[in-house]
Amino acid sequence: MDEKQIGSISVTRSLLAAKKMTPNKKLGQNFLVDGEVLQKIAAAVNPQKGELIIEIGAGLGALSQVLAQSGAPLLLLEIDAGAAAHLSEYFKDKPNVKVVCADALSFDFAAAQAAYAYTACKLVSNLPYHLTSQLTERLLRVADWSQLVLMMQKEAAERLLAQPDQRGYGPLSLEIAYRGEAELLFKVASGSFYPPPAVTSAVIRISKRAYPLKIADEKLLFSLIKAAFALKRKTLFNSLSANFKMDKKQLQAALQQAGLDGRRRAENLALPEYIALSEAVLAGQQQ
Repeated sequence: MDEKQIGSISVTRSLLAAKKMTPNKKLGQNFLVDGEVLQKIAAAVNPQKGELIIEIGAGLGALSQVLAQSGAPLLLLEIDAGAAAHLSEYFKDKPNVKVVCADALSFDFAAAQAAYAYTACKLVSNLPYHLTSQLTERLLRVADWSQLVLMMQKEAAERLLAQPDQRGYGPLSLEIAYRGEAELLFKVASGSFYPPPAVTSAVIRISKRAYPLKIADEKLLFSLIKAAFALKRKTLFNSLSANFKMDKKQLQAALQQAGLDGRRRAENLALPEYIALSEAVLAGQQQ
């Protein structure tokens, strides 16, 4: 097989037939068959020899092959046993590539990264559409990454990158803003996949903040954000009163200390305002 053609429709179909595999809808398997898109994703990752690259959901290895050419250590996660076996065979002569059959929702990223002598790590994935939020949230929290390059449904990308008062703005938008700087790189048409999904996709890149935001209690911050959005159609004060364990008088005092009007709604507040509120709440708890 010509390695340069692994991402083409014809070779993808041939591989699936040879391995007696069919795209698994439950796993969200839509294989990239567009060489230009593969090159653009690899360029966005920009793998270097001194950093570990983890590809989540490597599939048949179309993107993996491009990434492997850099010589950087490449760890491929694939939940599908048949695809993982194919990847192990395909990359058996590539010493910089390791294949693990595992579920990214339970995989121990910390242990895997500890096995490599590199501090820098980039994660890349064509996320299953139905697991986009769940996987993104987990990757943000459990992996020690410098960059995430993620492909997802275009509407999902717009939600994750949304700003206050924009459609889709929510807890995950705020967590992304807290942990890094995100950008939408480019869109990907459905015809770039086999089988083609019924939606347009997009690739985003999240770069970890060079200087992390300083906050006394990160857990408290995200608890407040979650509570605020639990009843997002209600005012901030009413939503927090119903979903955050705090006396109403103390809550009102915290809002005033943070300089916030409790009549606003969760979707109106930017990250610095939530941080100010969490610091005010913490100060009240310590009195």
